[in-house]
Amino acid sequence: MKHEKIDVVEVCKELEDVLAPRFKLSVLDRAVYSHLLRHSRFEGKSRLRFTILWLANNMGVTARRVRQPPHVVH
Repeated sequence: MKHEKIDVVEVCKELEDVLAPRFKLSVLDRAVYSHLLRHSRFEGKSRLRFTILWLANNMGVTARRVRQPPHVVH
């Protein structure tokens, strides 16, 4: 199976213009999705295995904050 090259600019535009408003993603939620895209699809990987701690450390937030479902604001 041949892999198509991803248009990173178009994916980022869709994330910000379509998905984020539709799902009412917070700024942190958007950053998490962007970070995961960057470390997976944008690097040609179809999967990314990660831990909550790895994600929290890379995002500069606590593991507790990463675990919270979207739309939970304190």
